Amino acid sequence: MRILLAKNSGFCFGVRRAVEMAEQCAAEGKTVYTYGNIIHNDSVVRELAENGVHSIENLESLSTGDTLIIRAHGAPPAVYEACEARSIHLIDATCPYVKRIHKIAQKAAEEGNTVLIAGKANHPEVVGIRGWAGDNAFVLESEADVAGLPALAKAVLVAQTTLPEETFSAIERAIESRIDRPMELQICNTICDTTRDRQSEAEEISRRSTRMLVLGSKSSANTQELVKICKKHCKNTENIDACDKLLLDKLPSDDIIGIVAGASTPDRMIREVLQVMSEQEKTTIETIEAEAPAEEVVVLQVTEEVEAVVEAPEATAQTKSEPKPEQEDSSDFASAFEKTMTRIRNGQVLEGTVISVVDGEVFVNVGYKSDGVIPVGELSSDSDVKAEDLFKEGDTIEVEVTKVNDGDGNVLLSRKNVESKKLWDELLSQENIEENIFEAVGKEVVKGGLIADISGIRAFVPASQVSTKYIENLNEFVGMPMRLKVLEVDRQRKRIVASQKQVLLAEAAAERRGKWDTLIVGSKVNGVVRRIADFGAFVDIGGIDGLVHVTDAAWGRVKHPSDVFEIGQEIEVLILNVDIEKERVSLGYKQLHH
Repeated sequence: MRILLAKNSGFCFGVRRAVEMAEQCAAEGKTVYTYGNIIHNDSVVRELAENGVHSIENLESLSTGDTLIIRAHGAPPAVYEACEARSIHLIDATCPYVKRIHKIAQKAAEEGNTVLIAGKANHPEVVGIRGWAGDNAFVLESEADVAGLPALAKAVLVAQTTLPEETFSAIERAIESRIDRPMELQICNTICDTTRDRQSEAEEISRRSTRMLVLGSKSSANTQELVKICKKHCKNTENIDACDKLLLDKLPSDDIIGIVAGASTPDRMIREVLQVMSEQEKTTIETIEAEAPAEEVVVLQVTEEVEAVVEAPEATAQTKSEPKPEQEDSSDFASAFEKTMTRIRNGQVLEGTVISVVDGEVFVNVGYKSDGVIPVGELSSDSDVKAEDLFKEGDTIEVEVTKVNDGDGNVLLSRKNVESKKLWDELLSQENIEENIFEAVGKEVVKGGLIADISGIRAFVPASQVSTKYIENLNEFVGMPMRLKVLEVDRQRKRIVASQKQVLLAEAAAERRGKWDTLIVGSKVNGVVRRIADFGAFVDIGGIDGLVHVTDAAWGRVKHPSDVFEIGQEIEVLILNVDIEKERVSLGYKQLHH
């Protein structure tokens, strides 16, 4: 049996964030409520209810002081106003990408635009968007609804984030075909990248499979859209909403089984299905990712005389104005969406504006079609730093793109990498870097050694270079200060290999050399007998071992040094000779006993 698994499966970013926020509230022992089911998955909703997270459809059942979570779909302004009026504690888990549509719709309405919403009228996300769009808004479920629109002077078209691309395109074409001059139309394709990727993968996998399993609730609109896509290309398509409904005896061993999952399908369900199927003989699992779309040509301005075109790989906004293109220059929407034509790539350093700080993550507008997210772990090399203490909305920030699309439609960013690059350049600008000693802190144990932090730069310390002694457990160095000497710098890979052992050896050698300089022939010193040999006794005179030869142990004949000395005996000796190069000291004992 061969299994083809869609890469973009399971909770999308917005759903995962909302569920985690609900779980966190429940873990604090609070009884909380969600405005409608937090996601379209019955099993998850039941589990949350068992932990004290209950779903309500109206606010009448709430009392002053109760806690209400706005789910990822968002809600209209009336819900926020009602909660404030009744002193209900509100936790807003609206997906940041849905929140962005709210802002677009609200601003469009304030500027006198008619807001056209492509989506399902009764879908909670569309209900929320319509609330922010004001009274002059229309919901278009299909291109057929366009015929019922009144004559419009200017309008803005947005989309439900989970709307099929095909439906949005059909609505867009229908609107354009009936544009009444001089109507101004601004098209904002706000479909989430995750939706596009899931649907593209569903189509690709269903073409290659003999049977399709779509995991997710039958109440989930985006899951049912995946079912519809899969059935177009694979007649043997089944919607599985519970693992126990998977009947393996119906699955021939030579089947190619495709698996896709909706945005509200928990990861554990996907793992359970894969686990059950992998127990069958000769089962292989492959992860399939949809190919990136070909570059599109996006029309920004259209006049009778000239067309201005800009190439963009993943364009999401078009602005068309008739008959005078200069009218667009006065539109904030036109300039805002021209920014979405920006092309970004992994590793690129950008300057952006902080949109919000939520649960330690920083959301940043970098001029791309999707806003970027700085995860907690990418904020700073200092793990104790908190995002809320560093940034506020409106701050300008320099970030590096680590992933243009993480599979959930998010642009992942790193501030830590930008810091590290600056620190790296500063470090390498130092002269004779291999001769310097750097203050560092042990961070984590890895295979073969320890990772240490040198002012924000990660350095690898091999296990053999951590100490002058054999260390069985390197964890004792985690969080501890270290002093490191750079052994190797790979400038191309930006990799540093360092040693604490070399620092310790050098310091010990310097300390010994200092002690040797204090040794003066003819002076008396105190010492302790450490070892006795046939030819004499070795005496520690303060970190340096000197030899009292058997002939210098006593004036009479001595058969063996043990006749005169004992291990641990404290004695006074005379320095007879010092050879610094060979590190030898000759001591006399009898000379002090006449």
